[in-house]
Amino acid sequence: ADGSKLEFVDPVDLYGILGNAVDNAMEAAVQAEDKTVTVRCRIQKGLFMLRVENALAGSVPADLSTTKADKTAHGLGLPGMREVAFRYGGTLEADAASGRFELLVCIPV
Repeated sequence: ADGSKLEFVDPVDLYGILGNAVDNAMEAAVQAEDKTVTVRCRIQKGLFMLRVENALAGSVPADLSTTKADKTAHGLGLPGMREVAFRYGGTLEADAASGRFELLVCIPV
């Protein structure tokens, strides 16, 4: 696919979601035993879907808030990414369980 179905999404928003998701996953994977980060993007059944999965080295806050000391000096974070997805009529789901983190963003196209 050439991406033309996503022309209605501001590139800054799209890159913001993708960049933050991959950055967060890579930072977590560096600390984990399993260094694998899986990124899947596709358009199917009228949805753009981004799924990012990675291992976790430790626990994460129940609200999935940042664990970084300076909470204001980092990307969009999950709340910002969720707001961008909502702006385009989409959703963002995040789950940390059994030593794994999964992020799923869906935006109707």
